[in-house]
Amino acid sequence: MGAQIQDLRIDFRIRIAPAEVLERSVRCFLVLGERACVVDSGVSGSERMILEAVERAGRAPGDVTSLVLTHSHPDHMGGAAALRRATSCRVMVHGAEVRWAQEPDAQCRDRPVPGFETLVHEGVAIDRELRDAEVVPLGADDRLKVLHTPGHSPGSICLLHEATGTIFTGDAVPVPGELPIYDDALGSMGSLKRLLELKGVRRICPAWGEPAEGEAVRAMIEAGMRAISTTHELVRDELGRDPSLGREDLCRKCTLALGLPPHIAGPLLARTFEAHRRALMSGFQRLC
Repeated sequence: MGAQIQDLRIDFRIRIAPAEVLERSVRCFLVLGERACVVDSGVSGSERMILEAVERAGRAPGDVTSLVLTHSHPDHMGGAAALRRATSCRVMVHGAEVRWAQEPDAQCRDRPVPGFETLVHEGVAIDRELRDAEVVPLGADDRLKVLHTPGHSPGSICLLHEATGTIFTGDAVPVPGELPIYDDALGSMGSLKRLLELKGVRRICPAWGEPAEGEAVRAMIEAGMRAISTTHELVRDELGRDPSLGREDLCRKCTLALGLPPHIAGPLLARTFEAHRRALMSGFQRLC
C-alpha cells in the first residue's frame, strides 16, 4: 500500500488593529507511508490538531519521524517546537530559513507581522538544513524531493512526492485576489516557471487554497504568475505617474488598486511592492 496524504486546514485570527481582526488559514499536510512526515506545523497550538490527525490515521506520535518546513514564517513553524517534543521528529528547513526558525524574536524584528507573538511562541532547533535536489526519506522507495523555490522568502522550498506525483508548494504560489506576499518578485516568478516545467505532477497542495489535481495544477501555477504580473504592472504604473512615491504611499495606492481593504496596507504588503520597485529599477518592465 502506497503512502497516503492528508491535508489539515488550520484557521486562525490576526488582530491587525484594536477593532480589526483578519481571518486567515493555513494548510499542513501528513504524508503517511512507512514513516510519517509532517509538512509545515501551522501556528502555535496547531500541533494538537496535527497529533489528533496522526492518531485518527492509526499512527502513534512516535511514528512521525520528520517535520519539513517549507519556510520559517510564523504560520508555518508556530507549532514546530511542541510537535518536536511530542514526537521526537527531526525538523528540517532550507539553510536560508534556519535563523528565523530558531530565533523568532529576530524574525519579528526583521519582518514584523501583526500578532506575531500569538502565532509563534518559541523557536525550534533545526536538525537538518536542506538544499535543492536533496531528498527526505520516507521508507523503501519513498521520498520527498526538495526544490528550492525562493521568492516568497529566501529559503522557501517545495516538496515533490514522486510516488504520488504530489507537489507541496507552501506559499510559493500566490492566490489571485489574496494578499500578494513575497520578498522577491523576480525570484517568485522564476520559481513558478520552474514548477511549470516539472514532469509527472498530478496534484498540487498549497498552504493557501484548496489542493488541486490534473489540469488544475497548471492552471493554479499560471494564475499565480498572472497575479505577480498584475501586481508588477500596478507598481510600474503608480511609479510612472509619480516616481517619487515613498514606501508607505506606494503601498497604500497599490493596495487600493488591487481592490484590497485599505487597513491591510502594512509592512508585509510594503515588502511586496518594494520588491517590484527593485525589479523595475533593474530594468524589468514586465515579468512574463
